[in-house]
Amino acid sequence: MVTDPALDARSLKVSLQGSGGSAVAPETVRQVEDAILTRARQMRVRDGNL
Repeated sequence: MVTDPALDARSLKVSLQGSGGSAVAPETVRQVEDAILTRARQMRVRDGNL
């Protein structure tokens, strides 16, 4: 969920759960956050909001 229009990683909360309830590597969580923020930026640029 992005809670800040600045699209800052501090405004993003990501929760991931591995199969069987196992923990997910912090690097994996970071990669997912980065992918979400990158896509959000692309959408804002496309829509002319930056």
